[in-house]
Amino acid sequence: MAFFLPKKRVLLAGNEGIALFGPTSNNGIEREIVLSWEVPNFNEQLTNALTRQNRGCAVLILFDAEHVYRKGEGFPKLSFFDRPLFIKRKLDQAFPNYPIRASFEIAAAKRTSEQKEQPSYLFVAISETNRLDKVTNSILEAGVPVAGLGLLPVESEGLVTTLSTNLFGRTGHKSRWAVLISQHETGGLRQVVIKDSRLALTRMTPVSEAGLQGAGWVDEVIREFKATLTYIARFGYVPSEGLDVIVIGGEAEKQLFEQQKFLPGSNFQCVKVAEALSSIGARSNFSSDDNFGDALHASWASKKRSLTAPIKVASLQRIRWARLAARTISVVLFISLLALTGFIFNMDQNYYPLKETRDQKKSQQRFLALEYDQESKAFDAFPVTPNTIKQTLAVNDLLDSGNVNVTPILHLLHGVLGNDIKMDEINFEYQPPQALVSATDKAPPPNGSNASRGTVKIQLWFYILGTMTPEQREDRAKRLEKRLTGIFYGYDVQLKSSFIAKPTNGGIFSGEIGKTEVATATSSDNRRAEIDMQGAPL
Repeated sequence: MAFFLPKKRVLLAGNEGIALFGPTSNNGIEREIVLSWEVPNFNEQLTNALTRQNRGCAVLILFDAEHVYRKGEGFPKLSFFDRPLFIKRKLDQAFPNYPIRASFEIAAAKRTSEQKEQPSYLFVAISETNRLDKVTNSILEAGVPVAGLGLLPVESEGLVTTLSTNLFGRTGHKSRWAVLISQHETGGLRQVVIKDSRLALTRMTPVSEAGLQGAGWVDEVIREFKATLTYIARFGYVPSEGLDVIVIGGEAEKQLFEQQKFLPGSNFQCVKVAEALSSIGARSNFSSDDNFGDALHASWASKKRSLTAPIKVASLQRIRWARLAARTISVVLFISLLALTGFIFNMDQNYYPLKETRDQKKSQQRFLALEYDQESKAFDAFPVTPNTIKQTLAVNDLLDSGNVNVTPILHLLHGVLGNDIKMDEINFEYQPPQALVSATDKAPPPNGSNASRGTVKIQLWFYILGTMTPEQREDRAKRLEKRLTGIFYGYDVQLKSSFIAKPTNGGIFSGEIGKTEVATATSSDNRRAEIDMQGAPL
């Protein structure tokens, strides 16, 4: 699957635009392009950026705009097969008007020992489907693989936990609460709050008139964080539980935050984006004046093996499965190529000794041919050349194979005719094979071939004894024809003339009353019948 690819590109989609980040050769991350939604040629520029570099890496889309959240609690314990259907039904009820939605399980609330622990779920939905369609169209046109679609705050809860542990892990008592604040190029100030390493709250504040850097931006961050404190206080936050505050800023903002002594929270640090990336094991080439945190979230998401809450979009799913099928076919073809290479190598190893044997035989053949040429010169002194003798013997063999023995034919006829049939006349005609007629200088075909033995034509005239009407004799003649066909296998047997008189054009019939035979001057002789047979010699 795309999640198991070694490297992924991350496309952040926010309220103001998109930012595409790709991997570098030194296990780092770099910004490839930043585009506003209002750019006239948005799709063309994004498509060109997707195809320009890192084309083989799958693209993971992180949605960083405003979402709709709703918490679901008190779900009954269900079986492994019933739970997905139940959650889907609850999700449909929570967001009936949002086509793009997802859910994931969060930590259950602590209960007393007498109460059963029940799972809780967080339901999320996305309303900006038209902007996702623009991204999907560019990905489809670029032909790059898709890793999936996720929500930035949900996928970054592990990032906040890791930064909190790495930056404040040696300060003593570990805080239960932590918040990551970062300004994003794609739009707004993003705050991700976690409690006990699970997502508790997220806020997105639009860009204010104070700007994106300097003292005005620092004051804006402090003001928005104080508003966040009022929210988490409703969720049960008390200062004794501890709160780690992490702000992504530039060198100037870092110095300004150090002058502000009244920022609440158990622990506070303002770190540059390069320092934050280094804390999670990534590298970058971002300057110290860069206070945008998009690259930090993108780098964390690119290293995840799977999304916490994957969101299914029909258009992306079609692209994803099509790219997955193409990649699978490529892997299968590559494995087949390796197998074929191994097979060819093995065959070559087996062929090598055979090749040597063949070369030796060819060498012996050339030696024997030379010896044969030398020895055959002795035949030049003979009065008759060996070739003439061979052709003469071949003609003799051909004549011997063309002889016809009529004894088997007569023997079969004697057994077939019976006592009521008298053979009046028989005529044999033998047509020799073509080889005997026009190819006496060639060797005869192999014995047993019908074409090499010629053709026998037999004409048989017979009477039928006893008192019968012409119709009865005709029937008896046809039965004889049928039996001869079965006895003389492969012969063409035909009844040529019959016992029934057939008039010719203009014939005159005459006879006497009481006579069974009719004779006319223009009719054929109907006192005997004729059967012709044709086939190979027996």
